[in-house]
Amino acid sequence: MQAVAPDKKHIFLDKNCATDANTLSVLNNIGVDLSTSSTPVRLAHSLGFDWKEFNKSTISRLQEGKFGVIKVVHNFNKTKSFAVKFPKERGKKFFNKENEILLKLLQNNGATSYVIEVGEILSSKNHFVLFAFDTCVPVFGIIKYEYDLHDYLNKEFFDKDYNECTSQNNIQFALKFVGQLLEAVDFIHSNNVTHRDLKPENILYDKRDGRWKLCDFGLAANGVDQLEGRLGTAEFIAPEVFKDATYNFKVDMWSVGCIIYKVLTGQPLPDVNKNTDQTTHIEKTIFYRKSDVPIDLSGLPSITPQYLKALLKIMLNKNPKLRCTAAEGLECIKSRVVFENMRLKQMQESFRIQSIVALLRNLFQLMFKRWL
Repeated sequence: MQAVAPDKKHIFLDKNCATDANTLSVLNNIGVDLSTSSTPVRLAHSLGFDWKEFNKSTISRLQEGKFGVIKVVHNFNKTKSFAVKFPKERGKKFFNKENEILLKLLQNNGATSYVIEVGEILSSKNHFVLFAFDTCVPVFGIIKYEYDLHDYLNKEFFDKDYNECTSQNNIQFALKFVGQLLEAVDFIHSNNVTHRDLKPENILYDKRDGRWKLCDFGLAANGVDQLEGRLGTAEFIAPEVFKDATYNFKVDMWSVGCIIYKVLTGQPLPDVNKNTDQTTHIEKTIFYRKSDVPIDLSGLPSITPQYLKALLKIMLNKNPKLRCTAAEGLECIKSRVVFENMRLKQMQESFRIQSIVALLRNLFQLMFKRWL
């Protein structure tokens, strides 16, 4: 998939485009203290987003995380809503990076088929960055993004603790969902972006076009290789991230494998023990992920298609070199057969490594004999 023309749903503005009075008024109403920050400028604007509709607004807090706060803003009669996300002090560096990445992704035609649509991106010299998501989040029926994957699975297939599932239904759902997820991941990777925090809570359902889309690029990297930093959510983090070495975009494919496993079984991977406290749970996850023991996939429902089992095994290979790309996974899903080329690639890679090791061993033995 290639990056193409700018998305027609968005206008991309230069950094000298001043924020209008309507926008400033709404920002003031929702509690943004403009006295301590230089007036924000507009960087991107959705054609369907109008601040004037929210001059008389009501606000409800949606959620608060380590790095930022999200509030939902309703117009006076609550017929329209949007969510606004702005950073806490410790989250400003992540928001600035998210700003860059969203701007880059949204400038590709069709981007909003894969990532959440942004109504407005604002920024200031004092590192104030704000995203206004036109329609964005779960909970409110009038909002176009109806729910995230975590809530959907809870509601449709599993009890509150993910202990039970209706296998046939969730496998049918998985076959459609996995294809859309792989398309979205392939899109961001093709545009040189690694998400690094893929999990059910960061995948939203857009009821306008019936698609699942990626959100929350706060921990994303503007690159696909030589990445650093132990970032993400422990349950979905790839083994190589825990080893504190450089890694690449294949960390997202491990996360996709974890998500698919959870969709099919209602459970995290077997190496995640959620019956312990949070600290112990993370420590045990790190221990098992760093070990050479393969992930046990015997817990998959017996009616899981063989090609999906094979694909999952490849995604959850602890050696990132043997993991498939999103494009390869998508080919497997579309063909509905075990993707033999992936197995061939694994065998070739393994044979190549073994050949190099054997060659080096023979070379050292030969040199040692000559020295004697």
